[in-house]
Amino acid sequence: MPDFFDENALTPEQKARYDRAVAEYARIQEENRSRLERAGRAPETHQISPKSALFARLLEGKEPLPYPPPTSFSYPWYDIIETPGKYQVTLGGLVADANANDTGEHLLLNQCPWTVVRHNEGGGRFLVFLRKLAASPAVDDAGRTFLQDALAAKPEFVVTYGAWGEFRLAMGRIIRRGRRAAVVDSGFDLHTLDGGNAVIVKLLRTGVEIRAKSDATLASVRNRLEQSDPGLSVFDQITLASESGIARSDHPEDDDLVEYDCDGWVLERL
Repeated sequence: MPDFFDENALTPEQKARYDRAVAEYARIQEENRSRLERAGRAPETHQISPKSALFARLLEGKEPLPYPPPTSFSYPWYDIIETPGKYQVTLGGLVADANANDTGEHLLLNQCPWTVVRHNEGGGRFLVFLRKLAASPAVDDAGRTFLQDALAAKPEFVVTYGAWGEFRLAMGRIIRRGRRAAVVDSGFDLHTLDGGNAVIVKLLRTGVEIRAKSDATLASVRNRLEQSDPGLSVFDQITLASESGIARSDHPEDDDLVEYDCDGWVLERL
């Protein structure tokens, strides 16, 4: 988990704001507690720490938002609220929202539930596919054909989070990283719900470099084993098993780490 500030290296400006930030943080926590209780949800308590994006924001002299922003992989997502633009998101499928007062279907975007307000025809087809996927992760040929038809219809959704208004979610072009061979062989990924029509745009590390580092790690662990170490740590055991179990092709370039452009989900505020 990242640290958003260093408690032992506060700037003069942060030190001057510290007491006010503590008081404001306590006020916001109390507001959130009351809001959750009114909604019938268990209150959450967060301590001041370098891992608090909210407290870091207050230390920078920024005003708190009037109500909680959506989260992105568990952290407050301020940019989607404050900075106009298109944002690459990971779609995790349909999810049941914990708020009993919030009806409708919810899409999991960057591990945060967003409410579906409306959609086009392609979006309706894609929702049907997601419902089937939630009921049974196994997708047969008929299911893949149905998915292809839904994607061809250009699915688009209008979604909301809390009181922040409407956002457009649609397919666009996104950037991913991966192994060259996997990128070349892949189509639309049923796990990440993106990845189609991939085009490699940059080489990040060669397969030769990656294999050399892997070999060095494996040799180090094996050497310790041959030296009659009392026992390998759990990490070492996992390393040994994973490195030994890699099936390598005859072509090192297959293991190149590359950046690629592909179809994926993009979210923007309306």
